[in-house]
Amino acid sequence: MKIPENRYLNWAVFLFVTLSFMSVQAADQLQVYTTSTIPVKEREKALKSDSSLQGTEITVFGKFSEFSSSLKNSKPKFLMVPAAYVKYNPDYKAVYQFTKGGQRNFKFMILSVKDEWNKDSMAKGSVGIVDELGRKQTSAFIKDQVGDFKRVKRVTKTDDLMPLLVLENANFIIIRPKNYEILKAKFTAKTNLVGESKTIDYPVICALKDTPDNEISKFANLSQAAIKALGFDELKKVQ
Repeated sequence: MKIPENRYLNWAVFLFVTLSFMSVQAADQLQVYTTSTIPVKEREKALKSDSSLQGTEITVFGKFSEFSSSLKNSKPKFLMVPAAYVKYNPDYKAVYQFTKGGQRNFKFMILSVKDEWNKDSMAKGSVGIVDELGRKQTSAFIKDQVGDFKRVKRVTKTDDLMPLLVLENANFIIIRPKNYEILKAKFTAKTNLVGESKTIDYPVICALKDTPDNEISKFANLSQAAIKALGFDELKKVQ
């Protein structure tokens, strides 16, 4: 019996692997990064157990740096991100938006602990904020939505904001009202409300711009239990 030459064996292996790969359809990916006081594992569990997302590969990130690094290797079909993310990442379009208390948006609070750090002195001070967009985009976002500061300090999670302010590592912090209500129970320091941001939309679900509508529609069936577990009341289609 004649043994095939190595080149024929190599082609046979290549053809087999290629056909096997083509026969298995890759799962859609949903990658999640939103600022939240709800633990990552709780949010991930709620999404992975939802019947509407069966067959979707879901990853919830606790740090923006980890989320951002993952996107350098590939672009998942779906993202759950702060609404401002879409402005700086044109490959994606917002398709569904979370709401809370019947509202699609909110305003950030700007806080300080010392009276001399007020609205008139913002441009001379430093401000802390949870990193949701990366260094360059965060600075642009703050300038557009809040105002000018001398320095921006990004932290990885909401719990880092109050210590940053109390220990005077920042003169101001920018924080969501709901998160402040949770955190102020842990910290007794008196804070001053310096001002508010412009109106900010709640987080959105995004899809790559060429994603067909029939693939996007599965999010319309996301359960109320999953939405609540993420910290919101409803999920509405973006018109």
